[in-house]
Amino acid sequence: MSALLLFATVSCRQSAENEGVEWRTDLQVDKSDLIFFPAGGVKTLEVNTSSVTVKSDKEWATVSVSGNVVTVNVAPYTGNQSRYAQLTITSGSENINASVIQYGEVFDGLQLEDVVVPVEGATFAYSYKANMDVSISSDQSWVQIKYDEEDPQIVYVIVDKNEGFGTRFATVSYTAGSKSGSMLVTQAPTFAPVQGWTIADTDGYYDFPNQIDFITVTPPSNDKYYLFEVFSPDVMPSGDAAAWISEAADETSATILALLAQGEIQSVGDILLKGKQSEQFENLPSTSKGLVICFDDKGYPTGEYVLVDVAVPDRGPVKQQVEGWDIVHSAASYVYPTQTDVFTVTPKAGYENARYIATVVSKDA
Repeated sequence: MSALLLFATVSCRQSAENEGVEWRTDLQVDKSDLIFFPAGGVKTLEVNTSSVTVKSDKEWATVSVSGNVVTVNVAPYTGNQSRYAQLTITSGSENINASVIQYGEVFDGLQLEDVVVPVEGATFAYSYKANMDVSISSDQSWVQIKYDEEDPQIVYVIVDKNEGFGTRFATVSYTAGSKSGSMLVTQAPTFAPVQGWTIADTDGYYDFPNQIDFITVTPPSNDKYYLFEVFSPDVMPSGDAAAWISEAADETSATILALLAQGEIQSVGDILLKGKQSEQFENLPSTSKGLVICFDDKGYPTGEYVLVDVAVPDRGPVKQQVEGWDIVHSAASYVYPTQTDVFTVTPKAGYENARYIATVVSKDA
């Protein structure tokens, strides 16, 4: 009787303590879906019992169990469509399912194209949409990558001013999951005159009706490729010589690069000069302009140039009258209606090999 009374008392106390508590005997998990981005990764879910087994129906989603915690490891994914796996969680005779969802890669925009940047520099803005990490970098310190403060999916490519000689290059690259791309940044050099070059008239002769002059360029060293021209100062535009020379250099470089790409030349040496060179010119003015524009071995301008006055001596015929020539009427014939006359020219002694023109005109002329 005492034992029965004690059992009744304990049972009543337990009923009073558990009043209002809902007991669950079915299997439960704290989340029914696990969502992953393309990079994959690890996530967990908890079961309301520690006696469970878990199976995945896809190899790319692997599982392990520790107590009542289920760990799901999802491999990286490079597809464009989302993919799904189902987890089956078992405890005794009860089963419950959970879904694993991995999004496909979403990457739109950031269409990088090669750019040519002026010496002053420039800023380019690009936008993109992505559901994964995007890495953008430059291989040169003078090209900086910055993200917009309000929208991190807007990126700026900032090219600094080129303060020195030489066309320079940088590569901007990105990776986004399985996707990647790059752009080549080509920046024009600073154009300025350099010292140590000479451009001078070294020889010439007069061959009627042209004066022929040989102009020689002597560089400070023999490792420079260059374009060489001599011209009248009248063809130079007024204003900044460096801007005009820069435009001429760009046009020449574009021609060289196109010929190289087409296989019509094998190297820049097929067009440009290197070392000491002499060129023939005709009928230059007495004060000409000599121009040298330097290029690298790829055909890009270095920004170095030489622009000097070149004195060209007069190599034309002697202007004063020369005595001692004979021009005589030596024969004539009349064939109606024309009279034909023959004149004989006898050069002065010492002028037997001279080239000349002999013309007979009326006194009135």
